[in-house]
Amino acid sequence: MYHIGYVQRKYPMIRTILFIFFLLLFPPVASSEEPEVSWLNTFAYVAVHGEVTHGDRLRFIIKSNQCDRLHLLFSSYTYLKNTKILDLQGSMVPTKINGKDFESEVIAVQPFLMGYIAMFHIGIFPLKEYVSYLSKNPKYEIVISDNPTFIAHDYFDIPNNSWNLAGLVPAIEQGQKLCIEKSNTIIKQASAQLYIQPQVGGW
Repeated sequence: MYHIGYVQRKYPMIRTILFIFFLLLFPPVASSEEPEVSWLNTFAYVAVHGEVTHGDRLRFIIKSNQCDRLHLLFSSYTYLKNTKILDLQGSMVPTKINGKDFESEVIAVQPFLMGYIAMFHIGIFPLKEYVSYLSKNPKYEIVISDNPTFIAHDYFDIPNNSWNLAGLVPAIEQGQKLCIEKSNTIIKQASAQLYIQPQVGGW
């Protein structure tokens, strides 16, 4: 198995990150173990429950007007009371994704229930190519690993999780369709507003 390279990691979506983190604490209620698909504010949201820690989701975000790109995130909850976990925000952490070494950015850390919860940003990928990659893998496995300056077990009591990808590809395709539909609606609404603006120096 392999992990395709990401398009970029830094991107101007601070409001989106904060909104996603709010969803992390108050997620949509799903009636089954099928992937969740919904439109939230300005993006399509697709999520899968974890097999090791159920509440930790693998999240796929498709932003309006960027419907050919896939933002990939995951969360990790820990019972450990190490307050230094808060210092991880904004840092790059070693991870193994389907057995391959990678780095994920910690974009948010928050006290939650009996411990802490962290949100990781893996990267932004070409949607078509990444869907092809996902279709070849029955599971998505992530291990928060170690390097000379970072020991995963100092922060996370369960540093690994896996997600069953059954039904994920059609869910992402549904999310992309939502993105295209909503993006077209946003463009039409913006054009209509521009059209009805008072004309300066008119008749």
